[in-house]
Amino acid sequence: MTFCGQCGTGNPPGNRFCYNCGAELMVPINRDDGEVARIGAYKAPEERAYIPPAPQQPPAYQQQQYQQPPAQQYPPYPPYPPPYYPYQNQRPPMYRSRTPSEPKYLDGAPGNNIKFRWISMILSVAAFALVLIALFGIGFGPAGHSYNLFGIGFEDGAIMALILSVMGLVIGIGSIIFPILNIPTGLFIIGAAAVACSNNEYCPDGMTLVIFVALGLAIMILGLFATKFVKDYVHSNVRNISLFQCCLMNWLGIRLPGSGAPASQ
Repeated sequence: MTFCGQCGTGNPPGNRFCYNCGAELMVPINRDDGEVARIGAYKAPEERAYIPPAPQQPPAYQQQQYQQPPAQQYPPYPPYPPPYYPYQNQRPPMYRSRTPSEPKYLDGAPGNNIKFRWISMILSVAAFALVLIALFGIGFGPAGHSYNLFGIGFEDGAIMALILSVMGLVIGIGSIIFPILNIPTGLFIIGAAAVACSNNEYCPDGMTLVIFVALGLAIMILGLFATKFVKDYVHSNVRNISLFQCCLMNWLGIRLPGSGAPASQ
């Protein structure tokens, strides 16, 4: 019997609608044991066991073989031009070689400015003559006891004047060939005269010292002019030589390459 859910009236099996109120009856579903076993008995939600979902397998990684791209072909570089320096023929002073270069003889050597050679020789000899006059030609002291500058050095207490006089004489001899040495020669003569005049016995007045100072300055000036004429003469015929070589060529003559005798006398 099926009871109506609306009015509660029992209805015979097989009715679909209630004969009392006409409401649709809820017909129970008959299931056999096989279907229950297949579906499973009813369980409350809280009694149901949690079944975790099956893990998803990541897709299999397929390794791809890397293919190197073909090398790009570039055109060949043009060759670099050699470096150019505007002043490559003129080496800076700080990079000049320390080794002396070979003398360079000019065209027409050694007849260029030959007069400068004789002028320099005359000035050198004149300067040495003034050295001899200063050392031996001027007397010191009162009348009857006159001493020259060189002789005073042999007196007592005048050893410094002797040393300066000897140095002035020795360097003065060398200044004949190398006129630039007349500068220290004049200084030594002035120094020797100053030492001698410091003693009133040898130099009673100051005029004598003035004469020696004038002689010393004249010797130095003649030496400078002689050096200038030496350089003007030699450098007008030969280049790339030092002042020492200029002085030697001025007195010994300019020797051309391959000649054993001097080319100018």
